[in-house]
Amino acid sequence: AMQQRLRHDALTGLVNRDVIVRSIAERVGLHRRAGDAQLFAVLFLDLNNFKAFNDTLGHEGGDKVLIEIGGRLRAMMRSGDLVARYAGDEFVVLVNDVADLAAADQVRRHVEELLREPLTTVRGPGGAELAVGGAVGLALYPGDGASVDALLAHADSDMYARKAASKGPRE
Repeated sequence: AMQQRLRHDALTGLVNRDVIVRSIAERVGLHRRAGDAQLFAVLFLDLNNFKAFNDTLGHEGGDKVLIEIGGRLRAMMRSGDLVARYAGDEFVVLVNDVADLAAADQVRRHVEELLREPLTTVRGPGGAELAVGGAVGLALYPGDGASVDALLAHADSDMYARKAASKGPRE
């Protein structure tokens, strides 16, 4: 029970930040030691306007959103991949063994689609369907970074660039 609490996020049941960072480091180490040529990807997700969900639905409603999104992510990924709640409304996914950048980007696009689907555990005012949406950044090892910090920084930067691009030009 203590190991479970140390390794997992109490709210979502996903692995926590420490576990995902160690897992990425182990994957990098395996590549270096064993000459593993298989690519892997790191996805960095940030939900859109999450503060508004907490303000509108209360913290209990916001928690339900995080739990549902975490469950969706875990259900869509393969058994060898790892999904973590990184911080607040941010999630990180380690996508093991991808063929190339196009395959990793396809996974990224699927995650974005999953985030746009209406939520099932919470409703808006008057019972209106809600969708959270979000931006998903991508880093591919080794081209986008050869360390955990570099990969996370690249995926985070890519996520912010996608978030900014989705808002379009300012008038």
